[in-house]
Amino acid sequence: MPSESRGKDREGASVEELLRSLRGELLELFDYSDVQGNRTLVRGELVRALDSAIEEAKKSGTADWRTPEVRYKYVSPVLDRLSKVTGFLTPEYLRDTVNRRLLEGRSLEVDGFGMDPEYLKRLEPFLDFLYERYWRVEVEGMDHVPHRGAAILFSNHSGTLPWDAIMISKAVRREHPEKRQPRFLVEDLFMTVPFLAPFLSRMGLVRASRENARRLLKQGDVVGVFPEGAKGISKYYKERYQVQRFGRGGFVRLALSSGAPLIPVAVVGAEETMPMIGKLTATARAIGLPYLPITPTWPALGPLGLVPFPTKWNIKIGPPIDLSKHGKKALDDEILINQITEESRATIQEMIYELLKNRKSAWTG
Repeated sequence: MPSESRGKDREGASVEELLRSLRGELLELFDYSDVQGNRTLVRGELVRALDSAIEEAKKSGTADWRTPEVRYKYVSPVLDRLSKVTGFLTPEYLRDTVNRRLLEGRSLEVDGFGMDPEYLKRLEPFLDFLYERYWRVEVEGMDHVPHRGAAILFSNHSGTLPWDAIMISKAVRREHPEKRQPRFLVEDLFMTVPFLAPFLSRMGLVRASRENARRLLKQGDVVGVFPEGAKGISKYYKERYQVQRFGRGGFVRLALSSGAPLIPVAVVGAEETMPMIGKLTATARAIGLPYLPITPTWPALGPLGLVPFPTKWNIKIGPPIDLSKHGKKALDDEILINQITEESRATIQEMIYELLKNRKSAWTG
């Protein structure tokens, strides 16, 4: 039976504690909801609104009010001791710990696509290690990237995971005189994976769509595209460095309509980082993915198998393809667009063959 109170009832949860509990529940509900648009931006606004409510409660004095807590003479002390031990093992504690870690170092301001400059700054030492020591990236032709204004980089795609987008972006950000930040468009295959999508968005990668590309070009960004799409990154190892068909020429239409220069980029070295030798389809469909790759190390080695091999990378940026002679009238000429698309694919393939001819091995360059 309840124990007798001494002077006053024992204090239970405060208003602040109740609000913080509500905050956790709402954020958990948000993480499992289908929110249209920029999830990172919307989640940040929700966190700020809830934190503001807690601060208002503190200022008004209501945060000090506590609910009465019913105590049982023999059971409650035992439960108190158990709660101190098991508190570290509860899903709530683990969830709050993970949320705190994810929020550490975040900028209060992110752009309309979720790029977080503070997060990218913290990640730079790791990217420098990959660029300088692990993959020993060498770049040529950086002078073809304009110093200002919109531009479209189009590249071959490979490597199972979008490391090529991250390394090309790093190369331009590091080697270009104006330290420009390319915004690569990546497939839904990556931007819908729960744990991978926030990581890529905060690094500046953007979900591939015509609307997103137009917005980026309109604000004068360097936009990176992979015309091969998912076909490029899902190639088997035996098909390495064979550039796949370039879709329906969407990137050519973007260049014609925006007037942005179309700049070819060839990457050699990424094909060997995670060579795909098979695919799991039934298992992948069960979790909403088109396939899961099988590599020499994954899934055999578990998470360790996702570590890419330390190959030698070469990136070549070619001169812009001149589309000014065609004008915007070419947008209605399907034959011409297909012709430009095929010529662009041939340009990338030729650049890849040239890089392969000059390297001795995938490990030493």
